[in-house]
Amino acid sequence: MKSLEKIESRFSPEQKKIWEEWVTLYRNTLRTDAKIVARYYQRVGYYTKLANSIINEEDYVPTRHDLDRIINNRYAQKVLQQTKAEPRFNADQQVQIRSLKNKGWAVRDIQQYSDRICFVLRNDLEVINACKGGKRYLVLPMSAPEPIEIDERYLMKPNRRGKYSESNN
Repeated sequence: MKSLEKIESRFSPEQKKIWEEWVTLYRNTLRTDAKIVARYYQRVGYYTKLANSIINEEDYVPTRHDLDRIINNRYAQKVLQQTKAEPRFNADQQVQIRSLKNKGWAVRDIQQYSDRICFVLRNDLEVINACKGGKRYLVLPMSAPEPIEIDERYLMKPNRRGKYSESNN
């Protein structure tokens, strides 16, 4: 009998009113954050079913418990913080890629551009790493045929030691 009362209480007028308030709160304030975090979780492979529902179904509203799980953890908070943070480098600004010697497997694609002077093309790319300095940039290294995507943590203001800097020419 208690089970029946429990199920019946979920569909009471009070619970329906609480659900409607939650739907308006989610759609007005929390949806943008939920989509940012859902795109991150699609890439890393956690909460994929929930993340796909948030992104692909426009009228989908997760439960309060599900949204709390996906947003209120330290990884999601870092992604949100980096996404909303002011970019350290502006578009059309000159930057330099840090020395990436002995940094390991994670930077193997950009290691060839170590100490290279670059031009920032875009500073509003989607955050894919939950870390400090995880904001993404599209930069064009000097003498490179095409631009690369790189995290902010691997960039710095140019110095004299940089390849293709004025003092080395």
